[in-house]
Amino acid sequence: MAYRVHSNPRAMQGGAEGGHDLVERQIVETIDAPRIDAALGEHARVLDLSIAGLTAREIAAELGFGDTKQSERKAVAAQNAALAALADVEKLAA
Repeated sequence: MAYRVHSNPRAMQGGAEGGHDLVERQIVETIDAPRIDAALGEHARVLDLSIAGLTAREIAAELGFGDTKQSERKAVAAQNAALAALADVEKLAA
C-alpha cells in the first residue's frame, strides 16, 4: 500500500550541514576570491577593513587620510565607492 508523504518546504536539502552543495559552493568561492580581489583593486582593502569592524575614522587612519572629521568623510566615501565596485563585479559575474 502506498501512503502520502508530507514534506516541509522550509527544510534544507541534504541535512543540517548546509545542503548537498555546500562543498561545491565553498570551492567556487575559493576559486572566485582572487579574481574578485584583483578586479576590486584598492577597494578590496577598504572592504576588508570594513568587514574587520573598523570605524570610518580608523579606516581613514589606515588609508593615510589622517584623523580628522574630513578624513572620516573620505573614508565613508571610499566605503561607498568600494560597495559600488563590488556591485559592478557581481553584475559582471552574473
